[in-house]
Amino acid sequence: MLVAGVVGFFLCTTVSAAALVNINTAASSELETLVGIGPSKAAAIIDYRNTYGVFGTIEDIQNVSGIGATTFANIKDSITVGSSAPSTQTQSNPTPTTVSTTASSSRDEVVEAPKGIAISAPSIAYVHSPVTFDLTVSGGDGALVRYTWNFGDGTTESTNRPTHTFEYAGKYVVVVESSYQKETLRARKEIMVLSPTLTLEARPDGAVVITNIGKQEIDLGGYTLAGNIGSFTFAPYTIILAGSTLVRNTFDIATHGSQGSVFLHDPMQSVVAMSSPSAVAPPVRTGVVLGVRTDSPAPQIAATSTSREDPAPALAAVSTTELAAVSSAKGRPLPYFGLVAVLGLGVLGLYAKRAGITPGEEI
Repeated sequence: MLVAGVVGFFLCTTVSAAALVNINTAASSELETLVGIGPSKAAAIIDYRNTYGVFGTIEDIQNVSGIGATTFANIKDSITVGSSAPSTQTQSNPTPTTVSTTASSSRDEVVEAPKGIAISAPSIAYVHSPVTFDLTVSGGDGALVRYTWNFGDGTTESTNRPTHTFEYAGKYVVVVESSYQKETLRARKEIMVLSPTLTLEARPDGAVVITNIGKQEIDLGGYTLAGNIGSFTFAPYTIILAGSTLVRNTFDIATHGSQGSVFLHDPMQSVVAMSSPSAVAPPVRTGVVLGVRTDSPAPQIAATSTSREDPAPALAAVSTTELAAVSSAKGRPLPYFGLVAVLGLGVLGLYAKRAGITPGEEI
């Protein structure tokens, strides 16, 4: 009886060990006998094993793409990492039959590999303005890993949704690589980076006019108007169309006088445009100087005498009536000759006065 009991215990132990699937050596057909493991996941296990080596513990199987905590909970009692070769099931043990029957109902659980990727980002951007890049996946439901972005300007990044700022204008080719198991997917996108072409003009009423003189619309989000007493930052999606303007008052950021210049900074605080100090338009000044009426100051001719006696008489101003007569003779040279004659007589009289010659005397 004792010998029979020992033999029975040994046989039960051997059959139980034979029921475990060695995930380090099992073929695809044997892995598919596990609950929740179909052809796709079996292939993923073998690919992982070939790439990274054998599993150290049964928990390491969760590192395989598509095998999570739920799948591991279903198979952990049926797998091993031991070095024993897979053995055939004996006819006397019905336990493996239960595992095989349950596995057959889950073999349709297949994870398909992605068929392609594409970069989603604007085709036109501006210097010093951040650009966000998204990655869209077409086909399949497998998760991508190990992203590598190359922005074409000497910089790279390894996140799945990067934001990048270009320092200089130009045309760049952005390339991203991603992998699913052993397959590498690649996508590219061309992006034109422009320098902002904006002008800033101050108005006498205290407002500034921002004009987009470029051929593309521009988003002023992140741009800042700065004056000598404060600043204002534009919200995202503040868009100025090509050839259009944006008007904003500046009383909250600048004084209006000699110190009232306003600057427009890009998101990296580089000066894009500036306005001269705004001022109220000067009053219109009118007057008559040497027979010419003007709305702005003009150089005046003054005659001074070197004699200590009576100063030389100043040239008489032409009356408004005479000015009107002169103005009505546009295009005719006669009024100009008359003006020259009057000036000549005045100079001659001044010379006679200084030389002491009286009228009627011969010179």
